Amino acid sequence: MDIQVHKGNPTEAELAALAQVLEQLQRERKTAGVQADANIWGTAHPATAFNPHAFDSAAYF
Repeated sequence: MDIQVHKGNPTEAELAALAQVLEQLQRERKTAGVQADANIWGTAHPATAFNPHAFDSAAYF
C-alpha cells in the first residue's frame, strides 16, 4: 500500500501500523460484500435519458 505523508515526520513503524490497519479495513469491507458507492459523474447517458420537449412551454422573448 502506497501512503504519502504531506505533513509531519512519522517513523517507519507508524507508517507500517497505519498500512496494516488500512489493509485490514479493506479486507473486512471486501469480505462483508459492501459495494462501492455508485459514482456516475461524467458517464455517458443514452439519448433517451433527456427529454428534448422538457421546456416546450417556456416563453422565449
